[in-house]
Amino acid sequence: LLSTASGYRPSDASGDCCTAQAGAGSVKSRNGHRSCYFPGIEQRQAMVLKLQYKGGAEVPLEVEGICPDTLRGETISVIEKREVFHGNVRVPLAEFFAVSGDASDACHQWDGDLAGVHWIGAGMTEGTICISADGGRHIGSEMSGGQITVEGNASDWVGAEMKGGLIEVRGRAGHLVGSAYRGSAKGM
Repeated sequence: LLSTASGYRPSDASGDCCTAQAGAGSVKSRNGHRSCYFPGIEQRQAMVLKLQYKGGAEVPLEVEGICPDTLRGETISVIEKREVFHGNVRVPLAEFFAVSGDASDACHQWDGDLAGVHWIGAGMTEGTICISADGGRHIGSEMSGGQITVEGNASDWVGAEMKGGLIEVRGRAGHLVGSAYRGSAKGM
């Protein structure tokens, strides 16, 4: 899922994950590694939407549809009301995440222990997602554009049936990376 031909650019830039550096075209995360690349945002600070996991989910959370392209231009109050699944129950995003920042530059920073949070970036078409720790299943599944960086480990089905974009997992990825879902003829 990571290829130098796909736009991966190492950098000596500094700053938080999702902070564009003038002329560098990439950023450095809090742990000192290069994380995210923001085409077209090199000359200014990126407006970042931050989603801080509050914890407390007894069963997995499914956040399908919470993507940079689908939230671009929405206000914080509208984003907080977006529904996610807690098991088989629909709940507002704000029940499990503190939402802050700005969604206008299609850059999302996901913080907290997200190992039980599934479908981050699934179906995204553009934008950037930085996951500061471990992430759950189906990260970037069926995505067709954009970039996702996972600073920790990712669970199963990373990039399943993805058509485009870039996913970088800095830790370990689980089973079925880039594969087809059951019943489908092709994976990524």
